[in-house]
Amino acid sequence: MGMAQKHKQGKGLLGFRRPYGYDYVDGALVVNGKEARIVRRIFNEYAAGQTLHGIVTALNNEGVPSHRNRQWSKSGLRYMLRNPVYVGKIRWDAVTRDDAHEAIVDAQTWEAVQARRLEPAINSERLAAEA
Repeated sequence: MGMAQKHKQGKGLLGFRRPYGYDYVDGALVVNGKEARIVRRIFNEYAAGQTLHGIVTALNNEGVPSHRNRQWSKSGLRYMLRNPVYVGKIRWDAVTRDDAHEAIVDAQTWEAVQARRLEPAINSERLAAEA
């Protein structure tokens, strides 16, 4: 069975690497408590208006280990903030579905982050329309 078929049937983890905040246990995603606290912090700070640069700087200055114990980066945070796995979903081939794993981020925080992520695009479209 291919990965697209697995996704349609709601089976399997679809071959992606372990998301920060989770461990793989018997082929399933299980919340890693220590990393999950950092994930929640990142989502909450971003939803509250903190910049990616500010979050990255604070995490690195505090010595918080990132995925694979590297330095935190803005691109890594951007990827995390748009990854629906953190709200209990799986995305494959532009299709997002609910999944059996536990969400780390609640739906309200997820929605606030997604709205904020899209603000620059919305604002630039508005400015172009007004020009």
